[in-house]
Amino acid sequence: MTILSKELVRASQRDIFSVSNAVAGVAPGTVFSNTPPLILWNPPDSKVELILLAALCHYVSGTLGLGYMAYGAVAQATAPTGGTALTEAQNVAGNTNAPMAQAFIGSTLSGTPTIIRPSAFQLLAATPFVPITKELLEGEIAVIPGQALCLQGIAAAGTSPLVVLAFEWVEQRF
Repeated sequence: MTILSKELVRASQRDIFSVSNAVAGVAPGTVFSNTPPLILWNPPDSKVELILLAALCHYVSGTLGLGYMAYGAVAQATAPTGGTALTEAQNVAGNTNAPMAQAFIGSTLSGTPTIIRPSAFQLLAATPFVPITKELLEGEIAVIPGQALCLQGIAAAGTSPLVVLAFEWVEQRF
């Protein structure tokens, strides 16, 4: 399968979506667990593959613990439980198609995700903190039906750290 650049995806009339936790922020996490700060879930019956275009991590407040953010995945047959369902946004103005994917914060997954790879977001034990705010993934990570993708920290605890996390993706039908 050929992955298209973001510009070509737009030109080909594909749906581009994004989701973010609230602007007040969320703790980035300290270890991989089954309650990550940001979850993108592809329901088993979706008939689409979620192709990740970008991820974002932006400092809000507090002192971050030294470490990094990482991507993880886990099989997820049903929607994550508890926490808060987020509202996904359509990135193509005027397009009203709803995404198949669903996103959550503070929710519980069926198991602890397996780390896919570290992200480009390094967490430094300092305040103020200005991270790399956008990592272009351009299709390097995809989520098939029945899987959940998460972005969470592997870091020291810090002091009341808060970040805004976001995913941007295109849904490609089989």
